[in-house]
Amino acid sequence: MKHQTLLIVPLAVLIHSSHALDAEAIRKLAAEPHDREQLLPELKIYPVAREYKITARSGAPGAELREAPAVIATEKVVQGRYLISEAMIPGAEKPLVMVVTFDKEASVFKKWVLTPDGTLGTSTGVADQGKRTIAWVSKTAPGDAAPLVLSLESHSDDKTTWKETILEDGEVVGISDGVAVKTK
Repeated sequence: MKHQTLLIVPLAVLIHSSHALDAEAIRKLAAEPHDREQLLPELKIYPVAREYKITARSGAPGAELREAPAVIATEKVVQGRYLISEAMIPGAEKPLVMVVTFDKEASVFKKWVLTPDGTLGTSTGVADQGKRTIAWVSKTAPGDAAPLVLSLESHSDDKTTWKETILEDGEVVGISDGVAVKTK
């Protein structure tokens, strides 16, 4: 019963979150300097890194996963509270920007991903700090028919790995996995 509660709470928080960032706030945070002082203890789940090499694969269930081009991402902590990752996607003019923080009031992780085209995705996660894992849920658009994305992220001192499942109308329509290996 405890596991069911953990899965229900993040979705409710995702839909009714009072702690939200928009694209402008994300860009402002990304422009701030690296500052690990007064680091939120929950962010220690992530590797201490400034750069990663990221490889990822995705595709339809049952099909061979297609590998995306490898990218380099930079990472920093801002205000001791926000983990900011930026990556240039091949062919894009602007970087993809990811922001992660811990919402103490709701006891959940929050993630925002601003894509180069300006699309903003949000996720809510619950963690097992001892195992350095976070289970994420995100809904790509409002409404019951919008795709639901479930992912599991695992961290070590040198890398982060993840697996993701995309559901539409209760059916799995896509899967992906990836690894971000610390280079600096």
